Amino acid sequence: MPRPQLAEFMRRMEPNSVAILPAAREATRSNDTEYRFRQDSDFYYLTGFNEPDAIAVVTPSRDERYTLFVRPRDREKETWTGRRAGVEGAKEKFGADALRLYVMFVAPPEKEVEWRDDGLVRAITKKPIVAGDVEIERNPRARSAKLRVVEKTSA
Repeated sequence: MPRPQLAEFMRRMEPNSVAILPAAREATRSNDTEYRFRQDSDFYYLTGFNEPDAIAVVTPSRDERYTLFVRPRDREKETWTGRRAGVEGAKEKFGADALRLYVMFVAPPEKEVEWRDDGLVRAITKKPIVAGDVEIERNPRARSAKLRVVEKTSA
């Protein structure tokens, strides 16, 4: 069950519309320290999810009306940064109809990434999703952005 704020947001959306809500990102202060994380106010108000680099996709006219893309758990990193919900914790606590594992990595633009099927994730988009001309015109930094989506397939 989504939060009441999100349910009201879905009720007010146009038929067959989609809302993509990005969470805030962590900001690096220096080589090995970050600023204290503060979630985007709108994202937190609608989802209640307080972790960086998540994406909420709201599609009220579909079966999966609210999908939350979250970062995977990393027990070693959690020693320093605090515990993450991960896919399992996010599903229990934040009422999404579906959850997907969100993996973000940076590769040089000229290097093609080779996908290996390791049984843990399945590539949903093998070719990178890149910004269109209009988006690049509005945001020149989007020129270097490449997005790939994977789905967790086993525990």
